[in-house]
Amino acid sequence: MQGRLYGYCTLLAYRYMNICVKPDPVSLLSVKVVIDENEYEIEKVAQLAKPDDTCLHLIPIDQDLIPHICKAILLEHPEFKLDLVDDPSAKKESDDKPAPKIIVLTVPPVDKDRKDTMLDLVNALYEDCDKRMKLDFDVAATKAGVAAATLPKETQDETKKEFEDAYNSFVEKVKAQKESKTKEIEDAYERWCKSDDSNENKINEEKAAKGVDAAFKMQLGDMTLEN
Repeated sequence: MQGRLYGYCTLLAYRYMNICVKPDPVSLLSVKVVIDENEYEIEKVAQLAKPDDTCLHLIPIDQDLIPHICKAILLEHPEFKLDLVDDPSAKKESDDKPAPKIIVLTVPPVDKDRKDTMLDLVNALYEDCDKRMKLDFDVAATKAGVAAATLPKETQDETKKEFEDAYNSFVEKVKAQKESKTKEIEDAYERWCKSDDSNENKINEEKAAKGVDAAFKMQLGDMTLEN
């Protein structure tokens, strides 16, 4: 039972890593690059670099693989922004030959829509994990109860408590994972709200202005009809 609960806990942590608030190399582990009907892990076709906390760099082992790599990444993470830029570490051989390209992956900012979507996913994944753990616990605890039925009452009680303590420890772990991911998303949203070029107040003001303008036009239309 503990082994299965640990597996659920680890799977939830991995899934949360793929809800990308910021660039994380772990999010590319599930990417499978298809070349000539064969699948390759991302590390087989490109080198990965993280120059800062805003983006990831992928340096393909062959320039011809760039379309395949981009397609594979977008299948797993359509929210990523992909840009092709000149490789700053490559030496240009001649003016006639273009400089080799690298892929720059950028995670979009956590605006209101992304925050709501990601929090819904965080909650859904948590509830799925919680249900699976509860089912495994019930099955294991029942089997343990049957196996201990011929033992003294004190031993049966100890067995039951050990199972409950083990289960509760994993319940607390997944709750902590959920709270940590939720905080990460909320903090990123707060940073976006405070940013100069994309703050929530500005967007709300623009929406409000559009609403007033639309209402004004409707009133003008009504007046025209009445006249």
